[in-house]
Amino acid sequence: MLTFLRGLVGLSFREPRQAARAVLSLPLGDNGRWAAFALMAVVSAALMHVLSTLAPLEGDAGEVIAPPGPFFWVFVVGGGMLVLTGATYGVGRLFGGKARPGDLAVLVAWLQALQLVIAVAQVATMVLLPILGGLIEIASLLAFLWLLSAFVTEAHGFRSMAAVAGGVVVTFFVLALVFALLLYPYFPTGV
Repeated sequence: MLTFLRGLVGLSFREPRQAARAVLSLPLGDNGRWAAFALMAVVSAALMHVLSTLAPLEGDAGEVIAPPGPFFWVFVVGGGMLVLTGATYGVGRLFGGKARPGDLAVLVAWLQALQLVIAVAQVATMVLLPILGGLIEIASLLAFLWLLSAFVTEAHGFRSMAAVAGGVVVTFFVLALVFALLLYPYFPTGV
């Protein structure tokens, strides 16, 4: 199993559409796909909790801010994954895609697993070569967009990954605007 996962990680970065086909062909059924989704939300949240505990934030007066608990991270990570799954499903279907929600759930779960691999490499690189921190962040964002575009293209049966990438970027900005407008009343004023 570990050999299969290592091979799938490599395939995901070399031929992401082929990796998406491999993930979609796993005999998981819809329940298994959503279980993989939940598992990745919990594993990612646990890692975020550990990282926030190891590197706590400081407040304005220099005091250490207590890190959020693990349930906060489950809500944030799981909620983000759910929004991503819903957006890729809804927008893809709007443009004639054929994916089912479970297809996108398992691909978002796999994307989250790949992001964990990238995050571990990122932390190791930032510890060893902190000067490359900004470049690593940009590279990880580009890898996320590339992988997401490939996975959505394959799941929905689209032909053009470039068109899907454009749709991903536009959808991201629209969602950011909607969330900003919804959360605006809760932003602090007088800063």
